[in-house]
Amino acid sequence: MLLEKECIACTHLHFCSAVFLFQGRMWWAQSEEPWQTLASCMEIAKAIKSGDPKSYVCHFPVHQDGSCNGLQHYAALGRDSAGAESVNLKPSVRPQDVYSCVAALVS
Repeated sequence: MLLEKECIACTHLHFCSAVFLFQGRMWWAQSEEPWQTLASCMEIAKAIKSGDPKSYVCHFPVHQDGSCNGLQHYAALGRDSAGAESVNLKPSVRPQDVYSCVAALVS
């Protein structure tokens, strides 16, 4: 029951932030990336207004950081299995560090 109340409160907070941008507590302005936080609140508000948030198609861009992106491309293009493993293109128990792999090879 508490989780449901927290969810309702959180949804309300995001919705109110999107609708009343510069009124209220403006908690989003204190985040590390305030405009991204506000944009996500606006997207949540659109989902709520849609009437069916679970089916709402979000168009909010999600940025992802890779592990040595250039090396990932080379490993994929060259079908280099060892390279792919060292730049996290292959599943592994823990994240790999290509620089540690190179250091081990040259020492």
